[in-house]
Order: sequence, then structure tokens, then C-alpha cells
Amino acid sequence: MAADRQRAKTTEQDEAGPEAAVRKGSDPWKVAFAVLLVVSLVCVVTWVLLGSRLLVVRDVAVTGLDRVSKEEVVAAVSVETGTPLIRVDLDQGRDRAEGIDLVESAEVSRGWPATLRVEVVERRPLLAIRMGEEYRLVDGDGVRIEDSATRPGTHPLVRVTGRSRRTRRSGPPPTSWRRPRTPSSRRYS
Repeated sequence: MAADRQRAKTTEQDEAGPEAAVRKGSDPWKVAFAVLLVVSLVCVVTWVLLGSRLLVVRDVAVTGLDRVSKEEVVAAVSVETGTPLIRVDLDQGRDRAEGIDLVESAEVSRGWPATLRVEVVERRPLLAIRMGEEYRLVDGDGVRIEDSATRPGTHPLVRVTGRSRRTRRSGPPPTSWRRPRTPSSRRYS
């Protein structure tokens, strides 16, 4: 019985000839199906990221605010609701948020699936400068943060001394302000 089965297999292989060896390799339809499957998957992922309404900006979450309003930061970032998150230019949004006077730095990131996150670090007053009867609070870069009628006790008072523009004398600057002359700076006639 086993011998009959072996003879039947040998007879089938002889009848099939060289085509049987080709069939044992990869089937071209299987390869085409796999390629089609991969291309379809790439197309679906691209559509979900760029064209569908699944991963779009629905909310802008702003953190780190005290003096600046959320609406001002959202308007500065300037991202419309419904924009696909993948298309949002994070660097441009950060630069626009940092363009607000009271914002020292900002970080814009995607919060999948539908949130744009903006983390703001506001400028903090470090010094008080007397301006007439009021005090101006400024940060380390000299940016005015706010004005106060009373001197805040937590900030050191800076006194600016010197001549105002109206009391400057006319004429050449004092000799200590002049650049020293070097042989290369002389004019020859």
C-alpha cells in the first residue's frame, strides 16, 4: 500500500515536469497581494493623518498663565479648529506665542488625538523702578511687566542716576569716550 502511494507521487511529479519546481517557490499572486496590502495600509494611515476628521485640532490647551489671557495666546498661535494635527507648524506657533510681550518662552506640542498644547512661561518682575509717583516692575531683560501705585516690598528698587537728554552738553564727547587712534586709523592727504 505504501509502495502504491509512492508510485502515485512519482507519477504526478513526472507528469507536472519543470512547472512543479516553480510552484514550490513564491506564488506571484501572493507577492502582489502583500504589496497591495502594504500600499493600502500606507494610504489609509496617510488619509487618517492628513485628510480625515479623526485627528484634527478640536481644542487648544494653554498652561502657565497668570497675567496673559488664554484667548490672547490662542489668537497668537493662530491655529484654526479643524486643522489636521500633523499639519500644525509647532515652531511657528511657538514663535508667535513668544511674540507676546509678557511671554518669556513657550512650547507648543501635539496632544493626540485632538488637542494642541501650549505651555507658557511668563516673564516675572525682578526689579522696581520709580517713575514719577508710581513704580514700574521690570524683568531681567528690562521688559515692563506692570505698573504699581505702591512699591512692592519683594522687588529691589533701582535708582537710575545720570543726566537726562535735555541736560547733556553739546560738543564733542569727553576724551575718555573717544577711541584711541591707531596708525591704521590716520588719514593721509
